[in-house]
Formats: sequence, C-alpha cells, structure tokens
Amino acid sequence: MTTPYRIQFEAFAAEGGVYDERHARLYAELADALIKDGSFSIVYEGVAHACYTPLIIDKAPHLRCFVLAPLSVLLTIRAKATPPG
Repeated sequence: MTTPYRIQFEAFAAEGGVYDERHARLYAELADALIKDGSFSIVYEGVAHACYTPLIIDKAPHLRCFVLAPLSVLLTIRAKATPPG
C-alpha cells in the first residue's frame, strides 16, 4: 500500500521547477502531521492523496467546515489526465 507520505513526497519531488526534495519532504511531513492531528485522509488507488482538514470559523463555530489540503496526485497520473494543448 502506498502511504499518504509517499504519495505527497513523490508528487512534489517529481514536480521540479521551484519544488525540490526539501519541499517534497515538507509537504509529506505536513500530511502526516495533519492526519495525526485529526484530518480525514483519503488515498485513491495508491496514486492520489487528500486531507480534509477541519476548520473553525470564529463567527460561525456551529458550522462543520473542512479545507481540502494538502492534495497531491502522482505526476504519471496527472500527465494522463492533462488535455493536450
């Protein structure tokens, strides 16, 4: 089974550009920390990972809110889903 850490790390490490291994490790560790802190974690077929992180709005604490972050999809899968042009 591919772990959220592995998916986050591989996705950001493969991105290139402004991202390097330090960023990949940071996002992977962030995902692990959020999961340990109570975020809902979804791994899709070992190629995508998302955390739904609880959020409290000060002026509306009765609402159940979640932020979809961090989110990552392995580069090999994103390349297949990207339309040409």
